[in-house]
Amino acid sequence: MDLTVSNISNNIRILAVAAMLLCAVGAARALPAETYATKSALASGKWVKVSVDATGIYRLTPATLRRWGFADPSKVSVYGYGAYRTGNRLSAANFYDDLPAIPVQRLADGTIVFYAYGPMSWEQSASRRYVGSQNVYTTKGYYYIGENPEAPASDSPMTVSSEVTGDIAETYNARLHHEVDEISPGEAGAALVGEDFRYTPTRYFDFKLTDRDESDPKIWMECSFVSKTYSASALLKFTVNGTELPEIYADAIGTTNNSSYYHGVEGTPRRTFELSGSDARIGITYAPQGTTNGAWLNYLTLNYTRKLRLPSTGEGTLLFWLSNSAARLSGVTDASRLHVWDVSNVLAPVAMQFTAEGSGVLWNNPMYGFRSYAAWTENAALPEPTLVGSIANQNLHGLDVPDMVIVVPAAYAAQAERIAELHRNDKIRPMTVSVIEDQAIYNEFSSGSPDVHGLRRFFKMLYDRGGGLTPTSEHHLQYALLMGCATYDHRHLTTDLKRMNTVTLPAWVTTTMRSSLNDNDGFTCDDFAAILADDSGENMAYDKISISLGRLPVRSLDEATSTVDKLCEYVKSSKKTDWRNQVLILADDEDQAIHMTQADNFEKNIENTDPGVFLTNKVYIDAYEKVSGTVPGAREEMFRLLDAGMAYWIYLGHASNHGMSHEKMLTMEDINGLYLKRIPILIAGTCDWLRWDSNTLSAGEIFFHERYGGTIATISATRPVYISENGRYMAALGRNFAVRDEYGRLPAIGDIYRNAKNNIQNSSSIASDNHLRYVLMGDPAMRAVTPSNRVRLETIDGKALPGNVNDDSAEQIVVSAMQRATFAGSITDASGNILTDFNGRVFVTIYDADYSTTSSGRGSGKPYTFDTHGGKLYTGVAVAKDGHWSLEVAMPGEIADNFREATANMYAYADADDRDACGVSHAFYVYGMDENAPEDTQAPTIEAMYLNHESFVDGSAVNSDPMLIAKISDNVGINVSTAGIGHQMTLAMGRKTYNDVSQYYTANDDGSAGGTICYPLSGLEKGKYSITLKVWDTAGNSADRTINFNVSPSATPRIYDVWTDSSPASVQANFYLRHDRPDQMLTVTVTVYNMLGQPLWSNTTKGLSDMYVSTPVVWNLTDGAGRRVPRGIYLYRAVIVGEDGQEQATASQRLAVTSK
Repeated sequence: MDLTVSNISNNIRILAVAAMLLCAVGAARALPAETYATKSALASGKWVKVSVDATGIYRLTPATLRRWGFADPSKVSVYGYGAYRTGNRLSAANFYDDLPAIPVQRLADGTIVFYAYGPMSWEQSASRRYVGSQNVYTTKGYYYIGENPEAPASDSPMTVSSEVTGDIAETYNARLHHEVDEISPGEAGAALVGEDFRYTPTRYFDFKLTDRDESDPKIWMECSFVSKTYSASALLKFTVNGTELPEIYADAIGTTNNSSYYHGVEGTPRRTFELSGSDARIGITYAPQGTTNGAWLNYLTLNYTRKLRLPSTGEGTLLFWLSNSAARLSGVTDASRLHVWDVSNVLAPVAMQFTAEGSGVLWNNPMYGFRSYAAWTENAALPEPTLVGSIANQNLHGLDVPDMVIVVPAAYAAQAERIAELHRNDKIRPMTVSVIEDQAIYNEFSSGSPDVHGLRRFFKMLYDRGGGLTPTSEHHLQYALLMGCATYDHRHLTTDLKRMNTVTLPAWVTTTMRSSLNDNDGFTCDDFAAILADDSGENMAYDKISISLGRLPVRSLDEATSTVDKLCEYVKSSKKTDWRNQVLILADDEDQAIHMTQADNFEKNIENTDPGVFLTNKVYIDAYEKVSGTVPGAREEMFRLLDAGMAYWIYLGHASNHGMSHEKMLTMEDINGLYLKRIPILIAGTCDWLRWDSNTLSAGEIFFHERYGGTIATISATRPVYISENGRYMAALGRNFAVRDEYGRLPAIGDIYRNAKNNIQNSSSIASDNHLRYVLMGDPAMRAVTPSNRVRLETIDGKALPGNVNDDSAEQIVVSAMQRATFAGSITDASGNILTDFNGRVFVTIYDADYSTTSSGRGSGKPYTFDTHGGKLYTGVAVAKDGHWSLEVAMPGEIADNFREATANMYAYADADDRDACGVSHAFYVYGMDENAPEDTQAPTIEAMYLNHESFVDGSAVNSDPMLIAKISDNVGINVSTAGIGHQMTLAMGRKTYNDVSQYYTANDDGSAGGTICYPLSGLEKGKYSITLKVWDTAGNSADRTINFNVSPSATPRIYDVWTDSSPASVQANFYLRHDRPDQMLTVTVTVYNMLGQPLWSNTTKGLSDMYVSTPVVWNLTDGAGRRVPRGIYLYRAVIVGEDGQEQATASQRLAVTSK
């Protein structure tokens, strides 16, 4: 067999590598270096890309080649393997690297003839029957025509011969196939259907059985049909040339499960019937027994016995398949111009040496097994491939191995470069990042087809060159980001995909019709492209992920720009407060309390991995009262926490692609308008939240694409997931939530995702592939804003805190009500080394003793008891100097009567740089009363109280959603506790009292006893109001203050100032407005004029204001046509529009622009 390829130089390397692997002992973790070309064939020379619609023999005439720009056709070669599918297993045996040159036949007139592989392949059953199978990634097979000065022109196919022995084949099993792919029954998998039988229940399909051997009258037929009925089954009836075929059991198609997860039932009746003649008109009648919701033909395949005869008309070629070694081909008029090729290996056609016998030829193939052949004559009317276009020189095979690859359509490349720069400029470990256009990868790694296998082979090359599991250099592939949306229809054949007209990046997708009709079985998965170990990919449920891979599912340039803007702001500009280490854990009710159980396991796994980093806040739905099907208390608390800011948002429970939980914890209305200044990473252990391959945007995508809120990254499922397996993956995520890298950093979101998947890699006894439904939407190399440095609480009143509260030998430190205690500690790196150059502020919040809550156990649930930290007792700010801090804490007079651990949450930031740190301590108790506390009779002071802006005067008109702002102080401390009845901060307006005011209190950052309340009022109707604020100090002294105001929906926002941060401006100018609409969504338009008053440029920005300052409007110093404006003085003015539609304009200001 080796002789058949010994002279095909371009394939020697592939076969040699395969032999090395087969002889190796054990499984290699990286293919040998010689597997990969050091330079792509496309690196030099002239190239064009061509396509073919179907498998067959094609020609390239000298005239065509010259028209395409090739001066010397004799130097032209053909490269590639068309739409051939190499399989999922990563091994040298099926690893087609770069663009292999294929053997061609050069005719006397200079015409090049070659065998091309199209998108249709054939699958053979045990009974030797054939059914067609379409490539789900492409409708074309692509090849590359090149004139490469560094490589000789392609060889001709090797010729083999051997003595004729055994039975001589003179017929073969021919196959005919009808299939139209244009409709997806459920957008679940890649399989599509064709003709709709609902309104045309009988259809006819005509087949020509060319050169049929009528000595065998039997025809084999298989029909794949999809029916969607709920109440009763349906029946298929078949006719052939008007004669009804006998009914068989398989003609009946069962009912569809009445669930949104099921989209139909496939019936595949197979039968054999007898036929005379060469024409077959197949009639199919669909006869439902009940109401029909869908009825489509998938395909119709016929197999018949055909004479091995060269056609005398048409293209003059014949494709056939034989198991016999010896064969006789008839119908040959000129054997000297006949070619018979064994095309079983698409890269290496082998010419059969035959003997002419009258009007036929006879040969014997020395290669055993089932073989594919192509016979053609030089005077046949061979088709030409279609020109796709010229290909510029490229060389991904020469790329240095980067730490990260971003794969992007050309239209989004500039935005991808912005993400790359974020990682290249990382201050702790700058990464090497390559931004690669998707088409370049397809060119070198999937013969031009937009196939996920091409992405995977590209990643595999880089991964192996970097050392694989054991990196051999500083830079090795760790992350990959796909910047483009996924789809179930990679070929864009459905009407919806054609109408969307958007660029997609491929994902692995289930391909069978059965999986495409069932959301439980049909799904897309990005993990496939990141599974890079040798021999992996055949069963992903058992494979480990080699690199961290995520996707930004953007569908347009505007969406790409907005997504990257949001990402850059998150990384560079996220507000530095104690939200950065806080986690919201939301758990659903019912289901025997399993969601709450899994939520608690998640929390425990975080704490066990790296104690003292995260502060968890629990909202367990079953612990709140249910009112008319909803839980308003749980919703209110969830939104309050999100508004305050959560680094992570964890959800375990039920969801869909349009909402979260049966109790409507998150509706589409919420999703479309949840504006947040502090954006969380969402990890949702739930069904369907990220169905990102559908025609319509999923709830998760809409949330992610919300420019001024939503989420910054999401780990969740694209399809239904099972509760028990869901719990396993969520538990694994918890175990990997805080696993630090070699630099002491908390993990990137992609590493959390990857390590969790690998942590639950299935053994042979566990075959679940449930975790494959989970995907990562976001930049895999992005890290949460949670600091890696630590804030430690080390002493209280000079007494050292125990390192472990469960250590019986350690002294229990108790802080009592009314006590004035000194809390002190340090700021360290992840290894515990004090950062002696850290000077800044430390925000400290003390929470009451932990307490237990037992849920109601309603519905299918059961009562469940869980623990959470107590209410807020104190918040204050300490000064950090040389890595140490100290703070006097005035405890309130009322605390919980509960002797359990209390909690301190600490966050610090440095004044001189962007370093920060966080920490949580449970190593002390809050209990009892300090009987020796100094007496305090001085009441707190409400220094200022107004709505929206300090210019407010009593009785002023305000909008319907004003913010109450109050500045308060005390000689000892402000009471923020809610433990005592009657001593909470409150707001009273009419008959309504707000008791959650302390949640909106922020301590002064200079360490003094006082702070600011910023309380949002919403949905106020038109009219006059009076509102009273009452505050208390820790000793029980109170103060109150009342203001009056008038709500007017027509109240316009007021602008107090408009300015730019750079004048003169040389690169860009950022425009800001100061206004009276704090923390509201505002639309700001800035227009720049020349000195004649003519508008040159205008831009509008929408965003949440940072209290009184708007989101900046950025001018890049160009005019409306994109030209750089000349040096000079310009005028600018701004218009602001509030959420209520009211607007206000500014006067003009001047701005100087320098020369470029």
